[in-house]
Amino acid sequence: MDDRAFDTLTRALAGRAWTRRRATKALAALLLGGVVGAERWGEAEAKSKCRTCQTEKHGRCRKARDNSQCNGSGRCLNGHCRQPPTCTGVGESCNNVPTVPTNSCCSDRCLLTPGGQVFTNSCYSGYAGRPCYSGVDCLSGICVGYVCR
Repeated sequence: MDDRAFDTLTRALAGRAWTRRRATKALAALLLGGVVGAERWGEAEAKSKCRTCQTEKHGRCRKARDNSQCNGSGRCLNGHCRQPPTCTGVGESCNNVPTVPTNSCCSDRCLLTPGGQVFTNSCYSGYAGRPCYSGVDCLSGICVGYVCR
C-alpha cells in the first residue's frame, strides 16, 4: 500500500485527529493483543483438559470406563492407559526347557499339550493379575485393560 492510500484509509477510519504514527501503533497493538490473547486462551483451554483415560464431567476429571480404548491400541484400567502386552497368548507355542525361562507366556504357564500324535508346549490361561489380550488368556475368562480379572 502506498503512502497516500494509507493516509486516506486512516483518515476515513478515525478522522483527522490520527497521525500515521498513531494509527500504525494502534494497529500493531491490536494485532499483538490478538496474538497474545489467543495464546493465553489456548493455555487456559489446555489446562482444563483431562489426561488420557479420564473424561470431564461437570468441570471435573473422572476416570474413564475400564477397557475403553486409549492412545491407539491401548486400553484404560483404573484411570491409566495400558498398552498391549508383548508376551505370548494362549495356544501359542512356548519353550518348556528347564534352563530357559518360560516368561514368554503371558500366564507364565507353558505346558505340554497334545497336538494330534505329537505333544507340543503351548501357553495356557493365566491367573488374575497376569497380562492378557482377551478373555481366552484368563482362567476367569475376563480380560480388562490387558489384565486378567
